[in-house]
Amino acid sequence: MSPAPQQPRHSAILPKVLIALAGLLCGSGITAFGIHARSSSDTPTDGATKQNDPATDEARSIFKTKGKMVTVAVKKGQPGFSTRRADEYAYDGFDIDVTNALADELEFDPDLRDIPSLERERILTNDGAELVVATYTITGERDKILDFTIPYLKTYQTVLVRKDNTTIKRLEDLNDPSIHICTASNSTSDPESTKDKEEQKRIDVALGEDADIGYRKDYKTCVQQLQKGDFQAVWTDRILLEGFAQAAPYSKDVEVRRDIRTPGPAQFYGIAINENHEADCKELNGAIKHFLRTDWDRTFRSEFPGLIHSGVDPKQFKPSDPDIREHGPSSCGRGPADKGD
Repeated sequence: MSPAPQQPRHSAILPKVLIALAGLLCGSGITAFGIHARSSSDTPTDGATKQNDPATDEARSIFKTKGKMVTVAVKKGQPGFSTRRADEYAYDGFDIDVTNALADELEFDPDLRDIPSLERERILTNDGAELVVATYTITGERDKILDFTIPYLKTYQTVLVRKDNTTIKRLEDLNDPSIHICTASNSTSDPESTKDKEEQKRIDVALGEDADIGYRKDYKTCVQQLQKGDFQAVWTDRILLEGFAQAAPYSKDVEVRRDIRTPGPAQFYGIAINENHEADCKELNGAIKHFLRTDWDRTFRSEFPGLIHSGVDPKQFKPSDPDIREHGPSSCGRGPADKGD
């Protein structure tokens, strides 16, 4: 199915969705973007309370100059969220729609850079991008070194299998060493993504103590190897798997086992921004709330038609008002001590 067309941008701002050449990224890593190393004085220590200096907050604002180009890191090859149009320097998908909606609201011009999941944290903390809009789950571990907005989407986790698979029907079927399961390195399905021992243990046994899990650089690689028969399932966020299940060339071979819900909390996607940009982050929060009220439903239906046609209620993927109230006090670098403002 062809990607939905991008929404028109603010009349006063022409979109510039430039792409960093893949060869630069692959060949020399993030230094291809001219990134400089972050000084130790900029890096918070674990457990330290995040503080922002109001006197310099405005001076460092990335939204201070209207029409300014803002570098936004997005994924490439993530059906439903961010895919590059064939032979064009342009992207389509839910994350791109969110980026454009925020750009319209806050009057900035997004310069999109494609990155793999593994690079999201590093590209931001080393000043290779000013924002990350890339199906980025809000976690306490990540929030120690980045700041997150309130969520713009939520999902639980499940598995993707080949359509001809007859052995995986229940969660218990995954607890089998002969069933090879793939997920992405440094994702929330990877125990190495956190230093918390309890969380590592929870992830380790989420599919059962005998589950055989392999790790690849991204979900696209997992799905391609699923098609080839190297794996029997791909495990991650349901909404990511739904994107693959509705997109060519995967849709003919794979499907989401929607009746299987793997243990664990709901995953909430937020926009990541470097620390010490609390004012900018709060502006993003306001723009996200406006998007949730006005354009979220239409945008979701446009980017995930397969889900809609199968009768799935999109509201289960939309952060509710209680979700926003829960995440609001801890968003934008505000820890427990800051709650109540």
